[in-house]
Amino acid sequence: MTSICCNTVLASAEVAEHVEEVSGVFSGTLGDSLWTVIWFVLLLLVLKKFAWKHILAGLQGREDYIRKQVSDAEDDREKAKQVLDEYNQKLVDAKEQGKDIARQCLDEAEIKAVDIIQKAQQETEFVKDQAHAEIERAKLRAKDEIAEQASSLVLSLGKEILGRAVEPEDNKKLIDDAVAEFKACSKND
Repeated sequence: MTSICCNTVLASAEVAEHVEEVSGVFSGTLGDSLWTVIWFVLLLLVLKKFAWKHILAGLQGREDYIRKQVSDAEDDREKAKQVLDEYNQKLVDAKEQGKDIARQCLDEAEIKAVDIIQKAQQETEFVKDQAHAEIERAKLRAKDEIAEQASSLVLSLGKEILGRAVEPEDNKKLIDDAVAEFKACSKND
C-alpha cells in the first residue's frame, strides 16, 4: 500500500506540474474557451439588465453636476467682472465728483475772498470819509476858536491903541473885519 500511495502522490505532483504549465489565460480547450465567452456574455447581459442603467445614470448625474458647477463658476466670474466694472466706474465717478466739489469750494472761497476784500475797501473808504469829515469839523472849530481869540486880542489891542474903551459898535466892526480878513487868509492856505 505504501507503494500505491507513493505512486499516487508522484502522479498528482506530475499532474500539478502539467496543470501549472498549461493553465494560463488563453490556455485550455476549445470548450473551456466557449464556456468562458458564454459566461462573459451572460455577465454582460445581467449587468446591462440590472446595473448598466444605474451606472450610466450615476455617471450622467456626475457629468451633469460637473457641467453645472463649471457653468455656475463661469456665471459667478461674469457677475464678479460686472461688479468690478461697476465698482471701477463708481470710483471714477467719485473722483470726478470730488474734483467738482473741490472746484466748487475753490470758486466759493474766491467769491468770499472778493466779497471780504470789497467790504474791507468799503469800510476803509467809510472810515477815511469819516476821518476827513472829522478833520474838516476840527478845522472849522479851530478857526472859530482862533477867530474868538483874535477878536479878544483885537479888543485888548484896540483899548491899548485907542487908549479908550471900545464901544460895542466899534467892537463889532473891528471883530467882523478881523474875522473876514482871517477867513480870507485861511482860504488861501
